[in-house]
Amino acid sequence: AAFLPCLKAGVSCGFLYDFPIFDIFTVVIRLKGELSAIAFGFIGIGGMFLIWTAGGLALDIINFLIRPILPLFGPFPLMDPIGSIFGGLLVFIIYVIAAVFSLLGSYFLAELITMIKGVYHNTQALNNGSSHNRG
Repeated sequence: AAFLPCLKAGVSCGFLYDFPIFDIFTVVIRLKGELSAIAFGFIGIGGMFLIWTAGGLALDIINFLIRPILPLFGPFPLMDPIGSIFGGLLVFIIYVIAAVFSLLGSYFLAELITMIKGVYHNTQALNNGSSHNRG
């Protein structure tokens, strides 16, 4: 118990505060959100240019990316020029929105974990009679 000096003093160690795994976990969650936002952005830009240049053939090339959003294309068939312009813009807008939600969701989750850790630490400090705040 040499690495836990608070056990000798009879004070709660506050394990959520003492172990940095939660800080590392929040950084990893933020990194995941940023990387997925970048990926969604590139998919949106690439899909837009692919639909503009390939038109209906884009369905064969990126079928797995477009199939979930295909009902949103509405009455614009991808083979005519108007349909490919609107289709490309729609793919770009949808994937940019997905990137924004991915980024916001990951940052929200990371801040929620940080907040829960802070609430736990402050509650432990109040229970121990200490007003010292380490975070």
